[in-house]
Amino acid sequence: MPDADPALVVIDTLARSMGAGDENTAKDAAMFVRNCDLIREATGAHVMVIHHTGKDEDRGARGSSALRAAVDNEIQVTADWEIISRKQRDQEPPEPLHFKLRSVVLGCDEDGDPVTSAVVDVAEPPKPERKPLKGKNEVAMQALYDALRDHGETRTGNLYPSNRKVVSVDHWREACATHGLTTGATDAAARMAFKRAKDKLMDMDEVREFGDHVWRVQDDD
Repeated sequence: MPDADPALVVIDTLARSMGAGDENTAKDAAMFVRNCDLIREATGAHVMVIHHTGKDEDRGARGSSALRAAVDNEIQVTADWEIISRKQRDQEPPEPLHFKLRSVVLGCDEDGDPVTSAVVDVAEPPKPERKPLKGKNEVAMQALYDALRDHGETRTGNLYPSNRKVVSVDHWREACATHGLTTGATDAAARMAFKRAKDKLMDMDEVREFGDHVWRVQDDD
C-alpha cells in the first residue's frame, strides 16, 4: 500500500524469510541484516525479527553470531513463561516479566463449535524452588531441627525473627556432634567441620545467624 506508514515491521520467522540462505553462515546472516536495514530505511519503522533458540536456551539464538551482534534489543520468551531482556544497546535492561495464557472464545465455526484463541495476561513471578538438602548439609539441618526442638526459644528484638524459634550456636554444635558431623581427631578439626557446615547453609540462605543464635529461614509449612 503506497499510503502505508508502518511503525513496526515483523519478520516471522528469520529462518523462513531467508529462503535458500543459511542462518549459520556469517555471509548469509550479514545479507539478512542488510535487508532488514533496507526495510527500516524505506519505511522508517522498527523491524522486529522472530527467531528461535537452539536446544539449549541458555546459549541464546540459533545461527551466526553476526545476527545477535546486529540487533539493538534482544528479548527472549522462555518456556517457563518469562520474558527476559538479553541485550539492550542504549539503555539499562528492564526487569524480567512473567505471563500466562488465557483461552478466549472468538465465536463459532460453521458446525457451531467454538473457535478459540489465547491472550496474554500478566502473572506474578513464580516462587523459587528450594532444592532438597543432601549429604552433610542435610545432616547439619537435621541437627538444627533437633537443637531447636530441645532448646529453641523466642527472642525479642528487631534483629530476631518474630515467627519462629532461635537456638544458640553452641546447642547446634552439640547436636551436630551427636549426629556425627563434627567428629574429628582434634577439637580444631571438629570446630572447622562445624564452621564449614554452618557457613554452607548460610550461603544457601537456609540458616541465618545473629549474635550467638541461629534460626531456620523457612518454616515447615
